[in-house]
Amino acid sequence: MNKKLSLFHERVGKLRENSDFFTNMRVGIGYKKGEGIKTTFTGPDPKTIKAFILDFRPFVLNDEPVNFDYISNIAYQLAVDVKTKENVVKAKKTWSDLLERKKEIPVGGLRLEIDGKKILSQENLNIWINGDYAHLDSDKRQTLSQIRANPMGEISQFVFVDLLQRLSALLF
Repeated sequence: MNKKLSLFHERVGKLRENSDFFTNMRVGIGYKKGEGIKTTFTGPDPKTIKAFILDFRPFVLNDEPVNFDYISNIAYQLAVDVKTKENVVKAKKTWSDLLERKKEIPVGGLRLEIDGKKILSQENLNIWINGDYAHLDSDKRQTLSQIRANPMGEISQFVFVDLLQRLSALLF
């Protein structure tokens, strides 16, 4: 178990090395008569995002030895004092809340909705990682194309990168 915790800390260190990912971001929303609504995303560049995802992805994949849920369970089991156990429980709850696993509380106060379907944070994360950066899942690619085809695209990307930054801060 100690080897797994050491690997976890090593991988968190790799995340920290990508400091260019942790830039301020913003979404601009504008309207021009005759042109409609236009959104723009300003934040880390696409190459930086892709590089960061490569290091981040093992923390959310179920079968990885550094998966956050798995490691936090180990940390809880190994904790010898009540305060450490409480901190692990708090971290797990925060992680779950950010991914909206049990409550639909939008990260950053933004709720994505397409054709009447709410896209929760964990699903938006999954759509971007597996529809553009990793597996190129055909269903995820189609959903991502729908998202990108309208002003929601830039907002969805903002929510995605913001979530990655928040989850990473928790890992740190």
